[in-house]
Amino acid sequence: MAPEQIDKQSYGKKIDIYACGITAFYLLAGHHPLYNLNESMDIFRKKITTIDSDLWQYPAFISP
Repeated sequence: MAPEQIDKQSYGKKIDIYACGITAFYLLAGHHPLYNLNESMDIFRKKITTIDSDLWQYPAFISP
């Protein structure tokens, strides 16, 4: 879910690009870049609405 959807804001085609990026990351890394099963939905909501690149954990085989 894109940050705009969580915040109930209007959105456009950028959401499709976001979804494509999340899907590509998941396919490459094998896990969602922000979601963790051990965290509550409140923590996930905070992460997704205040996206910080430091939260993304890239596997070693993905180059910067």
